[in-house]
Amino acid sequence: MQSDRIEKFHSRSDVVLLTPLGFTKDGDAVSIQSESLAAFTAGALDASKLVYISSNHHILRGSTDENPNQRIQMIQRSNVLQILDHYGLHMDSETGFPHWYNRNLGDDLDRDQRTMLLKLGWSVHALDRGVERAHIIDSEDGALLEELFTARRGYGTCISNDDYEAPHPEDTNDDLRVLTMDS
Repeated sequence: MQSDRIEKFHSRSDVVLLTPLGFTKDGDAVSIQSESLAAFTAGALDASKLVYISSNHHILRGSTDENPNQRIQMIQRSNVLQILDHYGLHMDSETGFPHWYNRNLGDDLDRDQRTMLLKLGWSVHALDRGVERAHIIDSEDGALLEELFTARRGYGTCISNDDYEAPHPEDTNDDLRVLTMDS
């Protein structure tokens, strides 16, 4: 990892784009899973947040009596590990490589569901490397801004360590109403 070079570019306010294309010592090109690259890079840079944008609309949803299809805004690492264990997904703690240890459960999932579980796994992998929070958001217009700048009304799910305390849990100014000049 060339985190020192990335930090040098950041110090000059440059944007750094990483490609999921790597090369072996022999010069052979290899494809790197971009979510894995992001998790390792965020950890190496001591990032406070990692954001994955989901190209499908599979985000975590829960069920309450009032709302049977409620989006899960915040989930702790231990709960994510329970979900991953339930579906038989294990992320190697050193390499970040995923492997499905219970093929029967994983086989019942479609491609989008597997992709969501992998994003959850790499999110935990990033948390294990020192990242404070990982976000998985929809690819809707404005979703990134809303996720980053509102406390409770984002377009996705924030994964945090079990001991993480939200920086502004009492923020009551977190509604998205647009006020008109006549208001």
